[in-house]
Amino acid sequence: MIVRITILNAQGEEEVWLTGNNYKDWWMHWEDFLYKRTQWWCRQNRILVKRLVYGIVDVEYSRSKWISYGGLKSCKEEVFQDELNEEAKGLDKKPRKYTDMYFKEIYKHYEKAEDIYNRIVGFAGDMRPNYEEKKDLVSKLMEEDHKRREAKV
Repeated sequence: MIVRITILNAQGEEEVWLTGNNYKDWWMHWEDFLYKRTQWWCRQNRILVKRLVYGIVDVEYSRSKWISYGGLKSCKEEVFQDELNEEAKGLDKKPRKYTDMYFKEIYKHYEKAEDIYNRIVGFAGDMRPNYEEKKDLVSKLMEEDHKRREAKV
């Protein structure tokens, strides 16, 4: 299975990432992706200083098989066809085409991705001084980010 997740990046632009089931389930790779793309600093109540992922726009899945070589966990949509071509070289087959893969939205996958996003981005594990304080701070910062993006338009 391949999962295509569209996120909102720090510049307010949409980015499309793909991940899938291989030695781990897709949601574990999504979790790893978020940990790496989210940076935390803990300074005098300004806990969340920089984020590289600002939200989930869309989550879709395909029944197509995830790339079977090299332990690839996730990649940007722009390079996915290159990864499929590399997979085909190792198998001496004709490469699969990304454009031929059918993706559809399944709400349970969106819920799972959103739940992981909220857990990692919303609450920074051991760094959180207080659960409710952290939750309020994240909501406030996301509102500020949203207002800044609207002001630019």
